[in-house]
Amino acid sequence: MRHWLRTFAFCLHTRHQVIFLPERPGERPSLHETRAGGGRDWRRFPTPGLGKIMEALTGLARLTVGRVRATRARAALVRAGLGVRGVLAALAVLAAASSAAWAQMDAGKSTLVAISRQMNVPVEGSFTKFDAQISFDPAKPAAGTARLTVDTGSYDLGDASYNDSVRGPEWFDAKAYPQATFVSTSIVQSAPSQYSMSGNLTIKGHTQRVVIPVVLTQLGATQTFDGTLPIHRLAFDIGTGEWKDTSTVADEVLIKFHIVVAHK
Repeated sequence: MRHWLRTFAFCLHTRHQVIFLPERPGERPSLHETRAGGGRDWRRFPTPGLGKIMEALTGLARLTVGRVRATRARAALVRAGLGVRGVLAALAVLAAASSAAWAQMDAGKSTLVAISRQMNVPVEGSFTKFDAQISFDPAKPAAGTARLTVDTGSYDLGDASYNDSVRGPEWFDAKAYPQATFVSTSIVQSAPSQYSMSGNLTIKGHTQRVVIPVVLTQLGATQTFDGTLPIHRLAFDIGTGEWKDTSTVADEVLIKFHIVVAHK
């Protein structure tokens, strides 16, 4: 019986199924083998009770196959010198290495400011919620990456009524587009401690390729990235309707950032 189960399990494993089919009504069932795709529904057997028996045997055979696979997997880990604790330890090391690649932004020391000109008068506002993920080694700038995510609804002009207006559909439309993002595509050193960071800036569903001049200051494990990026607000559909008039609000907006990150 045990040998037959092994055979039956092997047939399932290799996508063959051993089935019993009566040649004619009233005759005793005979043993047959089918190729892949030739599986049958045991419940439709004409012989009373045989379908339930074959269903039970099928489940038992599959259980046997599962146990064999689990045993082989455990044996492979033992041969590699790894038990369950070893595998968990290896995964922990990989996770630590992955997290170490990204520096953690110091939100208390980092700032992100947007400066526009209204009637030729500078108007400055700050984003109070944003996050930066930066992996950068000055010795290998080309391998560096950066991603900035900004909560557009956090733009603060210092006045509640102005804040409500700038978050509305005519400006950032923060309900429909709650985030603006920058994702770097390349970093090139342009001078000592200075770099040109190219990437894609997305605001209000519109994406533009930009090049950001960045100055790096490194003090121990702390890196500080400073820079100013001029953008054209109309390219991102910021300021619609009457606010498209650039004689009232200039098209150019300056994005100034001071990002402080610390490597653990």
